[in-house]
Amino acid sequence: MLNIYLSDINAGTSERLCAMMVKESLVHPEDSFIFIVPEQSTQQMQRMTVSLHPSHVVMNIDITSFDRLALKVFNEHSAQSCNILDETGKVLILRKILNACRNDLSVYGKKALMPGFASRVKSVLSELAQYDVDDNGLFLMQESARKRKDPLLYAKLQDIRLIRQEFYREMGDAYQTSQDLMSAFSKLIKDSAMIRGSHIYLDGFTGFTPVQYRLIEELLKYCPDVNIALVLPADYEASENIPLNMFALINKTCFKLGEAAAKAGQDVAKRRFDGNKAAISDRTVENFVYAAPDYLREVEFIAGHILDGVRRKGLRFRDFGVILSDTKGYYRLVKDVFEAARIPCFIDYKTSLKDNILARTVISAMNAADGRFSHESVFSFLKCGMTDISGDDLNKLENYCLEFGIKGFSAWEHRFEKNRRLYKEGSFFWDLDELNAHRKKVLYALGDFYRDCAGKNRPARVYCAALKALMEKNRISEKLQAFSESFREKEDLSRAKQYEQVYELIESVLDQIQVLMPDDSLSQGDFADMLEGAFTELKVGIIPPSLDAVTVGDLTRTRMDNVKVLFMAGLNDTKMPAVKDSPGLLTDRERQLLYEERFELAPLTLEELYTQHFYIY
Repeated sequence: MLNIYLSDINAGTSERLCAMMVKESLVHPEDSFIFIVPEQSTQQMQRMTVSLHPSHVVMNIDITSFDRLALKVFNEHSAQSCNILDETGKVLILRKILNACRNDLSVYGKKALMPGFASRVKSVLSELAQYDVDDNGLFLMQESARKRKDPLLYAKLQDIRLIRQEFYREMGDAYQTSQDLMSAFSKLIKDSAMIRGSHIYLDGFTGFTPVQYRLIEELLKYCPDVNIALVLPADYEASENIPLNMFALINKTCFKLGEAAAKAGQDVAKRRFDGNKAAISDRTVENFVYAAPDYLREVEFIAGHILDGVRRKGLRFRDFGVILSDTKGYYRLVKDVFEAARIPCFIDYKTSLKDNILARTVISAMNAADGRFSHESVFSFLKCGMTDISGDDLNKLENYCLEFGIKGFSAWEHRFEKNRRLYKEGSFFWDLDELNAHRKKVLYALGDFYRDCAGKNRPARVYCAALKALMEKNRISEKLQAFSESFREKEDLSRAKQYEQVYELIESVLDQIQVLMPDDSLSQGDFADMLEGAFTELKVGIIPPSLDAVTVGDLTRTRMDNVKVLFMAGLNDTKMPAVKDSPGLLTDRERQLLYEERFELAPLTLEELYTQHFYIY
């Protein structure tokens, strides 16, 4: 049985569905209840479930996401699920493939090694897997492009098809992507004791991919009921084919859920949560617009109103939420202003580790090997702060090298002898003993690595082993831990967490390279570019520092169900709703052509704009 609970507004919908599930779990304590929500909402729903349960426990309720549930079922079956290839691993393999077959790519050949291109290809391959498009599907798309006389689209699809074939050939049977894992997961449901007979609840979704619809179909076959909450006003409830508006996606979701239920041989019951609309119909919502001259004034205005609400109006920090139109642009500013105002906040944004000092250290070391120990690469490495030379000593050393043109490894291997006389006879400007002591420290820190890696192309495993030895020799793990403790003392928990994790994360990238492409011969520059692309994919997220904290996030990802005061920063036509910076490998026109030929891919730009209007609603 499929139960779809519709509501005119989002306020209270999740709470009502959760309360319903808790009530049923108490009536049927012997049954299992599975509450599936988006990955970023699991902790919030766990808190809500615990607060609504009379005993303040979850008992026979499991709050999870699709991906986590899939891994649990694989563990239950002791299935040979292979190693899951993460986003970094995908970029590493794609970088290798693009380098090898760029001459065979008719459209993307010249772009293949450009920074960020491997990441764009990764997104397309993930999209194809999510929308259940295999090699045959791409072939049929090509035939449609040929029929529509679009040679450019045909050539693009040919390139994508070739890259996809090489990608899966490279992975073989040893690895599996998280998107492919979902397809395998749906086949195990019928034999899963964990899922068979469980009551399924889903919340927080506006739509599903074809792979997820197939999964829901399997759940309907082997579970007594599947319950889904969606926001869809009664005035907009219609069939599948309606004019494009902010509720079109939800209508389409309802229609496809009905199709999934029909394939599973189950009935569909639609019910409405109308009480939550009535509950707030008489409320007066105060709203105002503040025109700020710049980002800083805007964030300071928000911080001031939050402090005023807490000090004078009896509100808690958790009663406030901030939606950012440009999370990346506002992130550092919000963090610094809120920290200065002593406002606890949780910023729902995963920061890239590409600019972390360890990532910069590793890239700088590779650049030193590639640049033959050039002045720029050596001092870029030293300024990362991972050696025993810093501050004034580093400045003196750099100034000396600039004055006398010290560059190249051989110049560093020999004692510094050049000096400048002062006016007094026998007096010299530079203390050569001190400078040579620093020179030896540089050679100790970087010399062995340079000898192992400089010169001709080497296998990737050689670079990885040399980088690991460099990190160990310079005691980088200890230094990062000291940085982490320093940030923790300053109550900068996000950066403390980042510095705790970064060593292990970058070491895992090197481990993946040693497994995925150990004998691939690469130049130092190509290896550095590959590392930089991989580090861009490394993200660090943190859990909220406390229950009483301001939630800060973006429009599409962050849930703001229970806040009393909501600020929307950067609310203007160019930022919210936002238009994608890049159309990806396929343009909207090409996607529209494929859609007209009955191929389903990710929503078009116009559909995404309406979806963002829905989130604003």
